[in-house]
Amino acid sequence: MPQKNIFLARRKFLVPILFALIVLVDISSSKPLVSITSTETLELKGIVTVNWDAVLTATVGEPWVGIFKMRSPDTEPIFKVSTGGKLTGSFSTPISEADFYEARYFQTLNGANILTAIGNRITVGTKKVQITLTPFI
Repeated sequence: MPQKNIFLARRKFLVPILFALIVLVDISSSKPLVSITSTETLELKGIVTVNWDAVLTATVGEPWVGIFKMRSPDTEPIFKVSTGGKLTGSFSTPISEADFYEARYFQTLNGANILTAIGNRITVGTKKVQITLTPFI
């Protein structure tokens, strides 16, 4: 009985699988799941603009973007907006309190909000501190 080359017999199935794996790796390495940017500094009561660009992912609910004070919990956005199912988009809103903020992108899975991306720091107004030095004689 002649021996068959198993590799040659399976080669026609192996090539598409390898190609698919290479494409998946290439896509995931070339672009993050979500890119989020915003205005970096603005005057008090200024308008902040937030932009998002997401890769299609499996979500049960609709993704949303919120503006948060730095270091605040994910449950306390000062403003939030649904993406409307759009992979790219933007929104603008005024911020009236001088502080540091950031935009966060969430996806919903089984009723839980999953933090997917955090944008750059947003500085609103300036917190000025005046120090007066008096010579001690």
